[in-house]
Amino acid sequence: MTAQADEQLLGYWYLEEGAPGFTIDDVHIGALYADGTILNLSSNGKEVSSYTSAEYSVEGDEITFIYPRGSDEEPERHPYRYELIDSDTLLYTDEAGDYENPEDAKTYYRRLPDNAHLTLALLGLAENGQLEEAELEVDSDFGERSVLVTTEDPFAQFILFSDRRQAFRGQINRNGVPVVSTVSRHLAAFRLGTAYPDEAFDEMITIMQESIASAQKAAD
Repeated sequence: MTAQADEQLLGYWYLEEGAPGFTIDDVHIGALYADGTILNLSSNGKEVSSYTSAEYSVEGDEITFIYPRGSDEEPERHPYRYELIDSDTLLYTDEAGDYENPEDAKTYYRRLPDNAHLTLALLGLAENGQLEEAELEVDSDFGERSVLVTTEDPFAQFILFSDRRQAFRGQINRNGVPVVSTVSRHLAAFRLGTAYPDEAFDEMITIMQESIASAQKAAD
C-alpha cells in the first residue's frame, strides 16, 4: 500500500531534538512523497546535504522504511508504528526494538514551518537535482543567515541569504546582467560570477520560489 493511505503523512518533517522550534543549524528533514519515495536533507551546522537513501510503504498504522543494499541483497526493512498526534506532530514508535525505557522507542517529528523559506528553497533545489553542496554562514555581511549554494553546474554558485528585518523586492542588474534576485519577501540570492547563463540563474530562482509557494499553499 502506498503512502496515499494517509495524505497527512506527506510533506516535510524535521526531527525535533532539544529546544522546541525549527532551526537549520543542526537538523534532519525527511520529505515523504506520495509515490513512496523519501528525500533527506541534513545539516550539521556547517554544511547542508541532501540524499535519497530509502523508500517507504504504509499498511494501516505501520510505516516501513526500505533501505536498498547491494544488487544481490534484499533491502533492509525497518517498521515503525506511526501516529499523527496533531497536524504538525508525527510520532514513530519502534516496537521491534528492545528498550529498557519505553520512551526511548519513540521519535517525534514536527512539520516544517511554511515560513522556513531558506530551508524550503534548498529542498526545492534538492528535489530538482540541482543541489550539489550548501555551506552555512559563509559571510556575515549577508543578512541574518547565509548559505553558499553550489549546484550541479560547478560554475553556478550563489549566496542565498535571509533577513527578517528586510523586505526584498525585484532584481539588481549590473551591466544588464542579473546579480541579485528576490526569492521571497525575506530571502534573496546573490549570484557569484557570470560564467553560466542568465537563464540558469533565473531557473534556480523559479525553482526556489515554487518550492516556497507550494509549502504555503499546502499550509492554507
